[in-house]
Amino acid sequence: MWSHLKLDSLSYWSKPYPDEILYSTIARNICYLGTKGPKQLLKRLFDRTTICSTLDLPSGINHLAKHINIKDQTAENLIDKHTLFKYYTRFIPDNRRRKVWNSMLTKSGDIHTRCGIVTGPFPPLSTPRFCPICLNEQIELYGEPYLKLTHQIPSVNICTKHKILLNQVIIKLGNLLSFFILGKRKHKEENKTSSISSEAVERWGWLLL
Repeated sequence: MWSHLKLDSLSYWSKPYPDEILYSTIARNICYLGTKGPKQLLKRLFDRTTICSTLDLPSGINHLAKHINIKDQTAENLIDKHTLFKYYTRFIPDNRRRKVWNSMLTKSGDIHTRCGIVTGPFPPLSTPRFCPICLNEQIELYGEPYLKLTHQIPSVNICTKHKILLNQVIIKLGNLLSFFILGKRKHKEENKTSSISSEAVERWGWLLL
């Protein structure tokens, strides 16, 4: 089946939802075409047959933007609006910021080291996070769930919209497709949600700007 797909241009690519992190967008689209992620598709998208499970700062974005070939989905747009580039590079020197940007466009350099993440107080997330109320709203509005970018910021553990603690996806990043397959059914929250005071939301909300 996959050998017959013409992947020079992915005109059927589903664009990111509002505040969706790019990793989530890629996983959803692979889910549409085949839950195991055919090597032909990954090779065409990233010029490689495997995707590193990088939730926050993915690389190879130039190649991805070229092949999805959608007018407003440029590499710059994808990095700026659908990755944690702004969050991690806000306070680093301009020369390092440019190196991180170029590394994300291509596939060169240790991006996390250049951002200072390795030695920073907030390590990258090992598993994605979500707000159960947001998830149900997404299913109602779009018919499927997705991962919000603002929920993946390591130093912010709350949903500033609903003022509750975020839940972790109990699935490794490499197996994230299961989240979207199972998530098409209405999410039923098993644990009690913990409300957060408005003061806490105001305290951490600036990180989302």
